[in-house]
Order: sequence, then structure tokens, then C-alpha cells
Amino acid sequence: MRISPFLSAFIAAATLATGCDIENEGLEPPADELIFPVGLAMDPGGRYLYVANANFDLRYNGGTVVTVDLEAVDESQSQGAVLDTRDRSIVLPGSSVRLGTFASDLALSPDGARLFVPVRGDNSVTWIEIDDGGGRRLRCWDGVEGGETPRCAGDHVIGSGTNDLGLRLPSEPYGIAFAGDRDYAIVTHADDGDVSLIADVSGRPELVDVQGDLPAAASGIAVHPLTGRVYVAHRGASVLSTLDVYDGSSIDAIAAEDRPAIVPRTSVPIDVISTGSDSRALVFHPDGHEAYVTNRSPRSVLKLDTALGDSGVPVNEWRDAIPLGQGPSRIVVHEEPGTGRLLVYVVCFDDGVVYAIDAAAGRVDGILWTGAGPHAIAFDDTRRWIFVASFVTSTIAVFDDDPSRETYRERLFTIGTPKQPHGAGT
Repeated sequence: MRISPFLSAFIAAATLATGCDIENEGLEPPADELIFPVGLAMDPGGRYLYVANANFDLRYNGGTVVTVDLEAVDESQSQGAVLDTRDRSIVLPGSSVRLGTFASDLALSPDGARLFVPVRGDNSVTWIEIDDGGGRRLRCWDGVEGGETPRCAGDHVIGSGTNDLGLRLPSEPYGIAFAGDRDYAIVTHADDGDVSLIADVSGRPELVDVQGDLPAAASGIAVHPLTGRVYVAHRGASVLSTLDVYDGSSIDAIAAEDRPAIVPRTSVPIDVISTGSDSRALVFHPDGHEAYVTNRSPRSVLKLDTALGDSGVPVNEWRDAIPLGQGPSRIVVHEEPGTGRLLVYVVCFDDGVVYAIDAAAGRVDGILWTGAGPHAIAFDDTRRWIFVASFVTSTIAVFDDDPSRETYRERLFTIGTPKQPHGAGT
């Protein structure tokens, strides 16, 4: 995420005001507000939208994950409306939790039972259990915890110290992906070329390996859907790194310590464009034949041929570069409702837009005009809505995702009242 000079000024002022302690003892964050949202995840049941809030201006003593009730949103929404999340029907009561400041992403585990949040402020990966049994929906502590926004603690916060294996989570956890059905999560770290491996995602998650022998500033991460090979983008190098995850039971020499490990494989130089650098994120086509990479210099989406060659290994050859606006960052693929077309959605933070690219045609098919600072995106296939979280205004714009309606790709309404960073205009 690029931090604008405007926001940098506020973070500097807030840091001075709190004695340079980003985990300060200030106000407890509200349970029913959006505070610099950076991650969105749809619940598999289709009723709830989970939102990770970064608390970027340090107004509160932590960030949050809140639960938006989409049935209540549907009942309250109208064209052009701004829905106040402090209306207790919008954010599910008793289902918000508090974590460290500067969350960077939010990911739902493959079984849909847990949320994982890389948190840069307390240098952790925090995991949250989802309870479908009624009552409190989110839980991230052992034992009894009180308050409206109880803090995640204990084993739910990976990185609070050196673990029993002698491992410590590297600084600046940033991106996260899951290794298919193999019960592993892989985490990138924004400062250096570190990548961490977390095992037992569906049980008691634990840090089991750290690989530091990669190019600087690891950022986006995705897993090849056919081979399970991990691809990592870098802000500080013009390459993609590829990795394999080995089980501790493997006879491979790297498994000598009898635990899972990350093994670096080949690097893929970004040479489809002469000066390709500052890659932010990547995603695979569901059938595995292509990957799409957001690149900021020059600003574009790069297409990588990842079909399997005769040896059963991805060919990893660049095919195209699609020019875009300023600040491409997050990227996702989604099937257009009713048509089956696969679209690649690219969030451009600096320009305040989201591009929809037709994957088959390799061209821009449409634009969502989001306004300032779009950051995260998610899809509601039941209501045919697209959610785009604005980091700058602390709101979620809701767009029409039904091509059969006249309002297709138009902004329908907004969740949350726009707000400025704490201290703006003072």
C-alpha cells in the first residue's frame, strides 16, 4: 500500500502524540465503525461481510474486525443512501474483536471456519474463529474475555515471541495465501524477502518455518491451483519468486528437521516490459493456465502463461501487459453473474477506480468509479453486489454486479459515513 503525503503527515503527528508507541493505551476502538478498512471477506453462508480495520491514524489502541449483517443492509439500502454503521442493525452486535494496529489484509481459511489477519503494528498473524452457533460470531482468545471489542490474545496471536521451535515471525507481515487443501498458510513480509509458513491452519496454527533467501520487499502471494507451487511478487525486485511447501514427512533432504518447510525454486524475471518493477499482487486463473500481476512501474497488469509444460511444470512465460491508471494494487478474479465470463478486477488506489478486465479478451471491459483510496474488494453472489473498501474515507462502496440490470457497475449505496483521519484540518 502506497502511503500518500497527506496521510503520512497524520501518521507522523499521531505517532508523536502517542509517544511513538503504535500500540498505545488510548481509546478502545468502537465495535460498530469502519476505521481505515484494509480487508474484506465474505462469509460462505452469504449473510455476513467481515471487515478488517487498520486504525491507521492511531486514534484508538488497536484495529478491529467487524461483522456486517448483509440482510440488515439489504433491508436498509436505497439508491444513493449512506448507511450509518452505528445503526446497531448494520454491524452485528457482540461480534467485533480487537487486534493490533496496521492490519494489512484479511483472508478466510479454505474451510470457511477462520479468519487470518497479518498485523504490522504488533508484528503478528492473528487468527479468529467463526462460530455459526448463534451468540458471539467471532472469537480469538483462550478462556473468558469481556468487553464490547475483546482483544485477540494467547495462541491466536502468532508472532508475540519466539515459539517452541525457536522461530519468531519476521517483521511487517503483509500478504497471505493458503496452500490449497494442505492446511498451510504462507505469509509475505514487506520489509525484507522473508516468507513464513504456518501449519495446522484448521487446528492450532503454528509458525513452522521462515525462508529469508528471497529478493527484498515480498508483497503479493498466490498458489498455483494445479501444482500447489507458491508465487511471490516483490516491490523491490523485478522478479516473481516461486516456492514449494514440503511436509515434514518428505524424504527430501530439506525435511531433515522433520517439520514442514519452504523451499525456494526458480525466479521468473519480469521482462515483458523493459522496466517492470514494483509488483504488488497476483492472482491465478481458476484453471491455472494464467496468472495476472499488478505492476506500478510502468502501471499495468502483466499476464504470465502458467500452463503446464510437457514435464508437468508451469512454463512461466510472459504474454502481455495491459496498461492501467495510477497505483494498481489488489487484484482478484471473479465470474460475472449470469454470463460465466471471467473478469479480472484491479484496484487502483491512487486513481480511485477499479478496472474490470475481460480475461479471455485481454482488455479493459469496464470501470468502477470508487472515489478516494480504494483498497479491498469482495463479491456478494447472492445479491449480486461488489464491495470496495475505501481506506481514505473509511467507507465501503457497494456496486451493482448484475449485467441484466440497468444499474450494472453503478454505485448503489455506501456503508459507513465518510470521515477524515484523526487530526485532519487541525
